[in-house]
Amino acid sequence: MNTATVTAPTSAFQCPHGMNLGQWMRRRLATRGTRRADWDALPARAEGPLHLHIDGQVVFLVLRGRVKLMAERNGETWEAEASDCDRISWLVGVYCGVVLDLPAEPSALSQVKR
Repeated sequence: MNTATVTAPTSAFQCPHGMNLGQWMRRRLATRGTRRADWDALPARAEGPLHLHIDGQVVFLVLRGRVKLMAERNGETWEAEASDCDRISWLVGVYCGVVLDLPAEPSALSQVKR
């Protein structure tokens, strides 16, 4: 049996003052039961310019509509279109961006960092 103690890295997030882990995590959870869809929050032609993630992979899920996906690494570029229920996993060290592409149809993205 391993009796080694596991310690959190020093860069780990800390619970806000006065909150326990359960309270903090409940604040970070958005469910259909506690939220309403706000399609106006993401206007058509809005752009997430190329940016770099260095601390973990990011997964985007297109909830509704169409988006243009863009990536760049070492001068090489890539573009694709994604629509309802498509997802992409952006790699660490690759510049990535999105454009909400269709003015006639609102787009919605969900992002998860892992």
